[in-house]
Amino acid sequence: MKRWSRIKEFGRGVVLSYSSIFFSQSLWYGCVLLLLSFIYPLGGLCGLLSCLFANGFALLLGKDLAKVSTGIYGFNAVFTGLALPLFFPCNFLALFLLALLTLFLTFAFDTVARRTGNDKWEKYVHKTYMK
Repeated sequence: MKRWSRIKEFGRGVVLSYSSIFFSQSLWYGCVLLLLSFIYPLGGLCGLLSCLFANGFALLLGKDLAKVSTGIYGFNAVFTGLALPLFFPCNFLALFLLALLTLFLTFAFDTVARRTGNDKWEKYVHKTYMK
């Protein structure tokens, strides 16, 4: 896969992480939510950075780019990143560690879902993005 295509899919994953908050897979809706998160600039920045950390670390751990591009690994990190500066002073080390924690929890729930036969999300990803 070409480098530009991989960057584009990574960006798609970031935007879809935002739209997944409201159970949507719309790029336009994700872009609007991403922009609206910057009404509180520090919260928007922390949400975006935590999503970038989580999706980037998922790729570094060898997860499939098609699955990362659906937003499944980043949306919990977006929640955490948006909430962190509202309750605590901004600390980028804590933001990074919490993004990793949410990523590992997503890995765990994904593994449990696949092992118990509830892998509808996996089938949806491969049917939609692995053409």
